Amino acid sequence: MVVTETERRKKKTKGDRKETREGDSSPPENMSLFSSVPVAPPDPILGTALAFKADPSPQKINLGIGAYRTDEGKPYVFSVVRKAEAEILKDESLDKEYLPIDGLPELKQTVFLSNPTWSNHHNVFGPGSGLTIREYPYWDEATKGVDFDGLIKALKEAPPKSVVVLHACAHNPTAQGCLYIVHLCPEP
Repeated sequence: MVVTETERRKKKTKGDRKETREGDSSPPENMSLFSSVPVAPPDPILGTALAFKADPSPQKINLGIGAYRTDEGKPYVFSVVRKAEAEILKDESLDKEYLPIDGLPELKQTVFLSNPTWSNHHNVFGPGSGLTIREYPYWDEATKGVDFDGLIKALKEAPPKSVVVLHACAHNPTAQGCLYIVHLCPEP
């Protein structure tokens, strides 16, 4: 007789213990496989976003997360993004299969992050990701602006096909600066 996992879980004995077959090493139902994993500290910027959502004031403006919004407060999707999405969907030559579990080999070596960057980027690309993080200058404290010369120098020195995380939405550099950066990045 084959007993499914669902049927097995339904069978309980006294003391809220589930019946198990001999040799079953699955944890009791009230235990999580992740119970010993420490919870990551909350991101302060995302906490600000939660406080913003909870504030009933009709005059509030969210300046916490650098993203464009509509007048209704919804994320704004640029027409060029919609166009790119449509092109990707109709391109039948693109491989729609699953990637290897640890990602594309050519994208698993080094990632360049701005200094400073959002706090979650070091968690995403840090230990356990298999990536080496290199930083490029972004903020110039002396001028209170983008260290554009330092940024360009670092990108010019980056190996070909490097993965670079750029912040291109809702803040500096200027459109002219962004175009200059784009010209540094060759077509694939």
